[in-house]
Amino acid sequence: MSKERFSNFEFDLSAGRHADSGRWVPYLEIRDYSEDHEAGEVIFPRQPIAEDDVFDSEQAAIDEARRFAMAHVSSGEF
Repeated sequence: MSKERFSNFEFDLSAGRHADSGRWVPYLEIRDYSEDHEAGEVIFPRQPIAEDDVFDSEQAAIDEARRFAMAHVSSGEF
């Protein structure tokens, strides 16, 4: 598990093994730490982000969770 800050957001990045294949599934939670949400409101609850897209390593899955988080935060979705 890795926690990273980007602007007013905190990403909780992790990976878990897929039950069938043993490969890695990326997980993500995003918290908003803007002035309106000083306590760190969860705006994207922890969940798998690409269950059909599994990865050979834990690090590759975490990298995908980071890419997904950055893309969605940067686009203004959150």
